[in-house]
Amino acid sequence: EMIGMKQNDVLSIQRLLKTYAPLTTLHLTGNRIDSLLLKAILVGMVRNSTLQHLDLSHNLIDDDGVSALSVILMKKDSTLQTINLSNNTIRAEGAKLLGKALGVDYCKITKFSIRMNRIGDSGGERFFHFFKHNTSVRELDVACNDLGPESAEALSNCLQAGTSALNSIDISCNRLDNEGGRLLLLGLQGSPNLSTLDVRQSGLNASDVVSINELTYD
Repeated sequence: EMIGMKQNDVLSIQRLLKTYAPLTTLHLTGNRIDSLLLKAILVGMVRNSTLQHLDLSHNLIDDDGVSALSVILMKKDSTLQTINLSNNTIRAEGAKLLGKALGVDYCKITKFSIRMNRIGDSGGERFFHFFKHNTSVRELDVACNDLGPESAEALSNCLQAGTSALNSIDISCNRLDNEGGRLLLLGLQGSPNLSTLDVRQSGLNASDVVSINELTYD
């Protein structure tokens, strides 16, 4: 049987979240946590008022688990500041739900990663459509998600709105192509605070990559 967390393990974490006040950081990376196990953990977060950093990377969380997590993120008294969901099995619907959760006007998240999931171009477009209302996230990682020009256009609209707090974006290893590069350049004109935009291995032409690096050089 494969190594990973079982029901008894996550129930222990649930109790910890309910009773241990000094807990501010929870690293659960690489534990084969699926959505069912995540839901059990999240029960402990309903009334938690101390957790600030949550790392759920390299697990088996899908859109069902993300739906439950989004409910926690949308609580007005949530204290979470950083979330890492890298390398799970999140798809377009989950991306949309996360975008909605991050788009509430009382969101406190400053660092968010959904790197190496399966959200696709439609999922990226939906994510950024709702994310454009966010004013707290400074570091965003959406690399390796099969994003395309529609996602680039939606991100460009976010940046052009002029209300984003984003300082760093990693959108590398996607399929943005030349059209995506052109759209991102347009977006950069409305986002003077952005100092890093990683577009490596995303199909942009060389001149656009140079222009983006020049505009975002820190």
